[in-house]
Parts: sequence; C-alpha cells; structure tokens
Amino acid sequence: MKKKVKWAIAGMLLLALAIYGVAQALRPLQVETLLIKPQTIAKSFTEEGLVVPALEKTIHTEAGGKVAKVAVAEGDLVPQGKLLAEMDTTALDFQLASLRGQLLSIEGQRLQSLRPASETQLVQQRLALEQAVVQLAAARAEFERVAVLYQAGAVSKGNYEAAEKAVRQMELLAAQQEKALQLLQEQGQPTAGVKEHFSGLINSLAAQIALLEHQRAQGKIMAPMDGIVRDVHIKAGSVLAPGMPVITLFDAKELQVEVFLLPADVLQVEPGLGVRLIQESPFGDKNFAGTVAKIAPGATERISPLGLVEQRVKVDIKLEGDLKEIRPGYNLEAEFVTHQEEGRLVVPKTVLFPYQGQDALWLIREGRAAIQPVTTGLSADEEIVITEGLKPGDRVIKNPRLEGLKPGRSVVGSQ
Repeated sequence: MKKKVKWAIAGMLLLALAIYGVAQALRPLQVETLLIKPQTIAKSFTEEGLVVPALEKTIHTEAGGKVAKVAVAEGDLVPQGKLLAEMDTTALDFQLASLRGQLLSIEGQRLQSLRPASETQLVQQRLALEQAVVQLAAARAEFERVAVLYQAGAVSKGNYEAAEKAVRQMELLAAQQEKALQLLQEQGQPTAGVKEHFSGLINSLAAQIALLEHQRAQGKIMAPMDGIVRDVHIKAGSVLAPGMPVITLFDAKELQVEVFLLPADVLQVEPGLGVRLIQESPFGDKNFAGTVAKIAPGATERISPLGLVEQRVKVDIKLEGDLKEIRPGYNLEAEFVTHQEEGRLVVPKTVLFPYQGQDALWLIREGRAAIQPVTTGLSADEEIVITEGLKPGDRVIKNPRLEGLKPGRSVVGSQ
C-alpha cells in the first residue's frame, strides 16, 4: 500500500513539472528592443590634438647685455607697447659719448682744413692788384714817351733803359698781386681727396652712433602686440648674448588645435571640414566646434605612444565659439566626420548575426520572434545602415543570443 502511494506522489510531481515546463514554454520571453526610425549616421575617426595659439611671438635680444629689470610675469595680459623688460645700457652710453667726441674732433679738423680766406683779405688783395695795374699802365706810358725822346736824341740811353726797366718791374708786381689774389681765392678749395677723407670719417662715425642709439633704444623691450605672457626666459641680473629669447607672447583670442594624422586619414580631410573637439572632464565631457584651416603639404616622422616611428601629416584646426576654458597646451580629442547620411534606418552592429549566407536580425512580429534577413549599407564605428529588410516602426531585439530566443517564440519587448 505504501509503495503505491509513493508511485502516486511521484507521478503527481512529474505531472506538475510537465505542466510547469509547458507553462514556461508558453510564457512570453522578456526581450529588450529597439524601435526603428529614420536618423542620421556619420562615419568618423578621432585623433588627439594639442591646443596652440594661432599667433605666437618670441622676442629676442638685439645687442645682448645685462638685464636691468623684468616688468612682467607669466600669465600677464599685456597691451601692445607695454614695457616687458629693460636692459642695462650704461656701456652703450659710454660708447656713444666717446664716438660723439671723436665726431666733434673730426668736424673741427675739417673746418680748419677747408677754412676759406676772409673777405677783408680778399678786398685788400684786389685793391693791391688794381694799384699794381695802374702803376704798370703809368710805367708803360712813361716808357713810350722816353722812347720817342730817345729816338729824337733828346734823352740819354740810360734814361731809356731806366724807363724800360720800370715797366718790367711793374709787370712783375702786377703778376705777383694777381697770383696772391688767386691763392687767397683757392685757399677754401682743398687738395684732391681731403674733402672725401673727412666725409668718410664723419659718415663712419655717424653710422656707428646711429647703430648704438638704435641698440640703446632696443634696451627697452616693448610688447609688439596685445597678448598674454606665455614664457619669461630671463631674470634681472642675467647677462644675455645677442639673439637670445627674452619673452614669448601669444594671442589668446585666436587658438587652434594641431593634429597629426596618418596619410590614409588625411585623404578623407580637406580645408573647411567641420571638426568636433572634445575636452574630457570629471564633470562631463565638453564639446567645441572647429574647422580644418590648413593641411601640411607633406608628412613628417612622429613617434607613436607605442614607440613606433610613423609618417604623420600636420592638420591645423581653428577653434570657434567661447574659448574661456581652453588654454594652450591642453589636449583635445578631435573627431573628423568624413561621411554623413540622413534619414537612414540604423541599428547597432551587435544586433546582426549570420543567417543563410547573409546578415539577419531578430524582429518582433505579432508578439513573436522572427528572423529577418537584411541588406546593410554605410558602416560607422558601432552602427550600420540597413538598406533592405526593415521599415520605420519595426522593433528589433537587441540581444540576438538571448537564451530561449527562437523563431515563433512569444516575446514581450521593452525599450
């Protein structure tokens, strides 16, 4: 009797299990679904970029020397024309004083060498010459009178010779006075090369003075533009050689991002292409807009994070919008959208599975799971376009490998 009771209980348990199994099999399967509707899909790639100023200028020393004062610090906002630093110009001042003294001395020597005769001397000599000419005329007239008398025998030969001698003496005196006047007039005319000699010396000294005055003016280093002090390369008291960097300024109003792309990626990029720039933050990523401004004409060697040597092409991206939170030196992720299609039916790639030699996915039709073969189109990183096999309003099962999922199975979808 007891044995029969045991068999009866066992049979009832088996029947209960069977009924439970059938109930479970008939119970709808809970699935997560995706509602299909037209949307935009974009094909893109990302690369890390570095924020740099579009306009940056490093100021260098011209003459070198000792730094007397540094008037700014890193981070200072400076207007154009503001004093940045000042060099000690004491040595230049001494050199200028010496050269100016030499120039004054040369000018004095030139004036002495080129000094003309005074007007008084010239007037006196002209009068002397006129007197000599008058005396010569009188001597010649007297000689002519004596000659006539000598021919007539009225005067002696001695008187004749004395009158002739007097003419010759007056001719010599007139010639001497004329020569003296000529010498006075030529006294202000230097000999050949003297004028050029002094002119060369004066021009050389003037050029040296102008150079030192220019270098002295450059001792006050002024801001050539409005900007922010990025780097101060000097400190008061340091001695600089000519051409050394002093201060670097940049224009904070115009920033750009430098990105180095692989040659294959550059083929998909052109000037004017929009770029999404992403700044990672513990409080949520921030997005900025940018535009490709310039693409380098050739590739350069770069070391990858893995230590590999790669050929990369530099691309400059102009930043747009409010840039108050962006500073030079920041790293941003640059997303280049190379292709975009609108109004497409898009699904995650994870919903697809191979079926009879093509792609397929699970749909819900009249409350039951169904396999739907599809044709795919544009593929992005995580999504893909379905060109055939879907229509707006379809519900796609997200997990194609869900346990218990099979064609015809009653399912209940949730988004």
